[in-house]
Amino acid sequence: MEEPPPHVVFILCTTELHKVLPTIVSRCQVFNFRTLSVQAIVQHLGIVADAESISIDDQALTAIARLSDGGLRDALQLLGQVSLLDEDITANHVMEIAGGVTETELMSILQAISTNNTFNLLQVARLLVDSGKTPKLILSNLLQTYRDLLIIKSAPKEQSLLTGCVSYAQLKVLANHWNFETLNLSLAELQKAENYLRYTVNAAVWLEVCLLNLMPSLLPVSATKTLTAKPVHDGKLLPTVGVYTTNKVKAKPVNDKGHDDKLLPTVAAQTTNLAQIWLSVIDIAKPSNQKLLTHANLVKLQGDKAILEVTPAYLNKFESSKEAIAKMLQRATQSQQPMTVLIKTANKSSNGRVKA
Repeated sequence: MEEPPPHVVFILCTTELHKVLPTIVSRCQVFNFRTLSVQAIVQHLGIVADAESISIDDQALTAIARLSDGGLRDALQLLGQVSLLDEDITANHVMEIAGGVTETELMSILQAISTNNTFNLLQVARLLVDSGKTPKLILSNLLQTYRDLLIIKSAPKEQSLLTGCVSYAQLKVLANHWNFETLNLSLAELQKAENYLRYTVNAAVWLEVCLLNLMPSLLPVSATKTLTAKPVHDGKLLPTVGVYTTNKVKAKPVNDKGHDDKLLPTVAAQTTNLAQIWLSVIDIAKPSNQKLLTHANLVKLQGDKAILEVTPAYLNKFESSKEAIAKMLQRATQSQQPMTVLIKTANKSSNGRVKA
């Protein structure tokens, strides 16, 4: 290496240049190769597919190219895997084999969100998690799809900018259900949820909370006419988080004085409100305490009393921090009176989910 003969040229290839000794690097000309573009990979995969008589459409080739992250070897390996299917290969087949969320599954989630169908939304989320799709993967695919929806709204003819697995035709139909502000708020909710998933042990629960927060009727801004309602419970005002649409409230429940002049949120709205309040508490907590707070859920808030449900292993830590948590709850809810926090434990089921 130090004094090679004139007729010898060493070609050294590595993906970890920092591990090569400086004495060697100083004797070399360094060429940094960039990853291949999606277009270049698709073009090469098309040539291989034609030569091997593999029936695969253009969207599937694009899906393979994007999943390979610029590496042709990974793209060819994935093409070889999908070629074993005895049918015409589509983008859905590619996503299934790669372990991603398919277009059909994403469409089920988005349709449930756009129609405010809480039951279907939670059911689809549960099926995806039970089938082995991680909450982080689901949110990542949703983030990509909402980004594509925003592009469709702003530049409907720029199909080349789309990066998700949902087709252009499907996105055009979905884009009619939301305005710019709603899509921006949804993207912010997804980004926030991704941060919480890094620390929480209840990833499936946070996924469900995030999906509920994406429903138009529970977003702070909606395309429909909205009003801000302060729900009443036992004669006391509860903190209001979110906006309730007048066309989503089915009835006017009576309060303890027999009057029906106040609106109560639906059960789904109440659950989401508690989750949003607890997210606010985690936001204002010190970074060193945020991970601990993700081991609890706010299950009840009535006047100046709050009930937290925590995993048994962290019971003592939460008991010793009740006063600090009470102050953070008071700040998050903008309550004028001191809060009282009660702690109870939650049991985990066999699949790892917390159950009361």
